[in-house]
Amino acid sequence: MAQSMMGATKAMKSMNGAVNLPALTRILREFEQQSEMMDMKGTVMDDVIDDAMADSEDEDAEADTVVQQVLDEIGINVDHMLASSSTPQGLVDHAPSVAVPAPISEAAGGGVPMSADQLLQDRLNNLRRD
Repeated sequence: MAQSMMGATKAMKSMNGAVNLPALTRILREFEQQSEMMDMKGTVMDDVIDDAMADSEDEDAEADTVVQQVLDEIGINVDHMLASSSTPQGLVDHAPSVAVPAPISEAAGGGVPMSADQLLQDRLNNLRRD
């Protein structure tokens, strides 16, 4: 037991001689200062990012308000139109009509009515023959 105590005492004595206490204290103080500076910079960066995001949200809200005012002025209720499951009647009335091709009265060869699909198929067949 005494030898163990003596070995531990020698180890502690050599460690105390190897450690430069003033240098260690200086290093720890510098570490603390740098850590505080980093915390302050992080806080400032967080505040700047929060402010930038708040400005963006404010701009989005302002844009939505302006769009809603314009739609109100021209008499469009977007919420009502989106909520309805069918096509809004106001938009259907003003939509351009699309002409659906009617069957073509007579084909070149025999006087039999042909649809647009049949006519296109005949043209394709003619091109293949050439």
